[in-house]
Amino acid sequence: MASSGMFTNFAQFYMDLEFDDLDLFMITRKFHIGNIEGKLSGVVQNLYLENWQPVSFYAWMGTPEGDDSTHKISQKAVENIASIGGNSAADVLSKGFLSLFSSFRYDKLGFGCYLHQGVCQLMGVEAVDNGFYLVKGGGLPRINIIGYNPRLNWSVLLERLRRITKSDEFIIE
Repeated sequence: MASSGMFTNFAQFYMDLEFDDLDLFMITRKFHIGNIEGKLSGVVQNLYLENWQPVSFYAWMGTPEGDDSTHKISQKAVENIASIGGNSAADVLSKGFLSLFSSFRYDKLGFGCYLHQGVCQLMGVEAVDNGFYLVKGGGLPRINIIGYNPRLNWSVLLERLRRITKSDEFIIE
């Protein structure tokens, strides 16, 4: 971690961050995006902020290798994750067979972003025809969430994340 000009009109901040085996259920419960069970590990590398605004970084978060915890994702979480990429899973889930299930099993999930010049180059856990898996199903019932837009304006991505994490509820423990 390094910084310069912290108390000037042009503050700069540099940082790398790593996290391992976070409990996804606890995280998703706090942000009201729908329930996800499993573990989450990740990195943020070469984070560079100017005046506390991200200029560039590489970030990855996903299911850790060898994670043997239960991997389940709720319909609400599926809809919210799909909306990050601009897709709507609501139509698929509300119709037919999938609407019978409140949650689905997954093998792994992951989301990455390389931010450069205001554009986030997105990536998932694995490539698939013309896209990438954000959630790759496993077991039954299973669901896949596939991203098809590998480039997204940073401000658009932030707005989508704000929209799905916004809540009027408070959790007091």
